[in-house]
Amino acid sequence: ADIFIALDISQSMLCEDLKPDRLSRAKRIAEQIIDANKTERFGLIAFAGNAYLQMPLSSDYRAAKVFLKGLTPRSVPTQGTSIAAALELAVQSMDKEQKTHPLLILISDGEDHEEGLEEALMRFSESGAYFISLGVGTPDGGYIPIRIGGERDFLRDDQGLLVKSTFNPDLLKDLTNQVRGKYYDLHDGDRIVEEISGEIANLDKLALERRSFSEFASFYQYFLIIAILLFLWIWIGPIKLKEKHEN
Repeated sequence: ADIFIALDISQSMLCEDLKPDRLSRAKRIAEQIIDANKTERFGLIAFAGNAYLQMPLSSDYRAAKVFLKGLTPRSVPTQGTSIAAALELAVQSMDKEQKTHPLLILISDGEDHEEGLEEALMRFSESGAYFISLGVGTPDGGYIPIRIGGERDFLRDDQGLLVKSTFNPDLLKDLTNQVRGKYYDLHDGDRIVEEISGEIANLDKLALERRSFSEFASFYQYFLIIAILLFLWIWIGPIKLKEKHEN
């Protein structure tokens, strides 16, 4: 099965209403999904104000986990939250030659500040892909920690007031209602991985033949030349010595 994980790495994901923070918890659940489905192909999308393909579809699940661990809000140049961009990039990155239905797992706190979501959702629905959204956050929300001059502070607006990040599961639920998909909340615990793995098992599967090639550098010819020279010396050498002795 072809599975894309789209991870929200906007600043709001640094909110500490979940310990240690939303992003760390999101990464952890994504790793657990990968570990539970190592035979599938995974692609990784990071999104904030725009979306970026961090890893194309690959069966190298170890690489997917390495890329996943390295993602932070500093990994992208544009802040904000554009779920539409993540949907668009997922559709563009799908393997168009395969007849199976891929899966997009979108992990976010649901704070979307960009436009074009309805259009992107329509194109995603037309692709035939299956959709799972996973909400990360608490109803109370929280503030976003930042560093200023090495000192810990919180994100503030232009008036100097603290910016509170809110968790918006309703948006994520609405997305899944408009396409083939399901919504899960991070608070559902370990059963999330089990249920998502069950959804993956029910997807159309593509049988891939894996072939390994070993390319060897040949050095035998050097030893062969030496062997031939020695062979000739064994035959010709005594004849030369005999002729010299007779003369």
